[in-house]
Amino acid sequence: MGACAAPPTQQPAPAAEGAAVEWGYEGEIGPENWSTLSGNFATCGLGTEQSPIDLSEPAPSDEFGPLELNYAATPITVLNNGHTIELEYEPGSTLTFNGQTYELVQFHFHNPSEHTLTGEASPLEAHLVHRDNNGNLAVIGVFLMLGEANPFLAQFWDALPAAAGETEVEGEINVRDLLPEDLSYHTYTGSLTTPPCSEGVRWLVLRDTVTISQEQVDAFTAIYSGNARPVQPLNDRDLLTNADDVSLR
Repeated sequence: MGACAAPPTQQPAPAAEGAAVEWGYEGEIGPENWSTLSGNFATCGLGTEQSPIDLSEPAPSDEFGPLELNYAATPITVLNNGHTIELEYEPGSTLTFNGQTYELVQFHFHNPSEHTLTGEASPLEAHLVHRDNNGNLAVIGVFLMLGEANPFLAQFWDALPAAAGETEVEGEINVRDLLPEDLSYHTYTGSLTTPPCSEGVRWLVLRDTVTISQEQVDAFTAIYSGNARPVQPLNDRDLLTNADDVSLR
């Protein structure tokens, strides 16, 4: 599964069909050329609701309520999928947003952050990918800013596989421990940030940030540096927030 790619389904999906197509973040297979690498990737160039975006000037809104998280602990299996570091989640952990419940499937990381605020990126961004019973996706994004070492990441960061494959780590983790206490968010309708760039993804980027140490950043970038798609035009989409103060903190 690619970074911010659709979780596997029982029926073939464009992401699965395009999985054999080589793509990356530089040169001829980089983001500016994704749409030309496969017919399945055409939306990467033709789509009008693409992700990531710059999160400047979200409009305050009470249209959506707070995020409701019901996350349980899961065994730790760290996957290098060829594009990022990903941790798959066992079934049973859910996000409820706007009356719809989504199940947490996996979470992964990008360097630098894919979303930006007034053009500024953070060293890392985590994406928590959720899917509802109809296959619709909701992704929680959280910025990781330089500061103290992140104790959640410390549980498995020393086991990041340098080559494609999996590493099992003893114990369990609960990804709620990665997130800030305040779950105020900015939201918009976007896309996967990797091929096939499918649209219709509900993005929920948290206003509050968490810390990561330079040593932890270096451990990730030793494997994946620059695995971030550039920001895309907002076009006519609404960028909304339920936060009273929209500045990152």
